[in-house]
Amino acid sequence: MPLILSLVLMISHVLFDPSHRLHPLTFLLLVILTWWGFIEISEMKGDSRVQFTYFDLFLKTGMLSGVLVSVALGDIDYTFITLLGFISLIFGIILRKLAIQKLGVHFSYSLETESLETEREHQPIIADGIYKYIRHPSYLGIFLIILSFSIIYINLPGFLIEILFLWLYISRRISLEEKMMINTFGDIYRRYMRGTKKMIPFLY
Repeated sequence: MPLILSLVLMISHVLFDPSHRLHPLTFLLLVILTWWGFIEISEMKGDSRVQFTYFDLFLKTGMLSGVLVSVALGDIDYTFITLLGFISLIFGIILRKLAIQKLGVHFSYSLETESLETEREHQPIIADGIYKYIRHPSYLGIFLIILSFSIIYINLPGFLIEILFLWLYISRRISLEEKMMINTFGDIYRRYMRGTKKMIPFLY
């Protein structure tokens, strides 16, 4: 994902707004995305295979189209809103890092339906650290990372596209993942669900 976002960023500038291709903030964006890529590679201890359905691909393409619209139609400058966008980006990456670190070998990019049958014996429910407050910090991280582009470039159409496809993708993933966890761990996971929120502490 970091590499794909970097490519979308540069292609958008080259095709639609070459004047910002060498902007210092564009360079800063690329540096931060490179840092994110390094984190994902260095911290990943679990299964890094990416499995997806055609519907997943459609939703991910929609998310990236929102980023492309934001970069192509928006404007990057030294504003307070742009600063908020960078904060959202960095905070999202930190959440991803914390999630990957905490789960260790149990963190996976894919929904492992086949291996879950044996997980009850080998994997405890991770309920401390950031998982004490929210069940899906990695999805919240992705949400903030993708949304940060429309904030940085202050672009409403891109923001709306990103929100739509992000919500559809993340809601679907959470629903499937939690059904699998309930099927595997039963009441243990239900009790964990009752004591935590999905992505926003104390709210949702």
